[in-house]
Amino acid sequence: MESLLNRLLTYFQISESEYQKLLAPVSEENFAMGHSFKDIDKCVEVVRSAMKENKKIYIYGDYDCDGIMSISILVKMFSYLSYPVSYYVPSRYLDGYGLTLKHAEEIVKNGYDLLITVDNGVTAFEGIEYCKKNGMQVLVFDHHQTDEVLPIADYILHPVVSNFGETPTSAGFVTFMFAKEFLGRYDQYLATLAGISVVSDMMPIREYNRNLLKLVIEEYEEGQFFNIDLLKEKESFTESAIGMKIAPKVNAVGRLVEDEDSLIKTVQFFTSEDKNLLLNYNEWINSVNSERKEITKIATENSKEVDTSKAAIIAR
Repeated sequence: MESLLNRLLTYFQISESEYQKLLAPVSEENFAMGHSFKDIDKCVEVVRSAMKENKKIYIYGDYDCDGIMSISILVKMFSYLSYPVSYYVPSRYLDGYGLTLKHAEEIVKNGYDLLITVDNGVTAFEGIEYCKKNGMQVLVFDHHQTDEVLPIADYILHPVVSNFGETPTSAGFVTFMFAKEFLGRYDQYLATLAGISVVSDMMPIREYNRNLLKLVIEEYEEGQFFNIDLLKEKESFTESAIGMKIAPKVNAVGRLVEDEDSLIKTVQFFTSEDKNLLLNYNEWINSVNSERKEITKIATENSKEVDTSKAAIIAR
């Protein structure tokens, strides 16, 4: 008689070897399954050289949860080394997605030497070209679909472009792998931010994505990361808590808040050690999320009044 295990493997179309991989212990040393990014060592050298020469570094990210996690990973990494950097969270409404030519001009005007884009950049041709023509070095950490031609950045870290692996992953994961290489160690907090980004950007929970998420959930201890505890409230730190509690709150800010001074609060929330500030910003994030819920509720109620018997076009 066929065993229950074999029946389950057949049902889920998983081989015995794949099943054993799922059972294998995950550690800080093996979660990436031997995968590595092409040119990651060169990216590390660019940043180290910039720091050695006391150059001005600028981080340009994105407004969604993955973008916020990516910016926060780098800002926190530099804070470990007490090296000051500047960063920007674009407004969905005022800036749109990605590095624009306008912001590239401002970055050059303000005398920055090295630009690192996170969760954007692989299609920012004009902005990156302007920075390069004006003597800046540019690193791109991204995971989005690329065009046939890539921007003229110094180096690009990207799951496909850098031959990392076939499973899509988040920009936060890409940025974390850089930070891990740069610091020469696995940092649990930065890994936790990367794990949040994997879930928030709905990446497939397979291979290295699954391993990292499994690892950060297993290692998470209540009271260890005050800001994460605030966001997840009284729930245990799980994939569900990330997807249902944490990510929606961070995304709500990017979807509803316009001005850049308020948007940077999300990065400060994930990089500050000041508990009073964290409590204050958590209250603000919750208020924005409550507004998001109310807007969603109204939109849902209004949609019930639509005459579905006739053709309709719904636009935002």
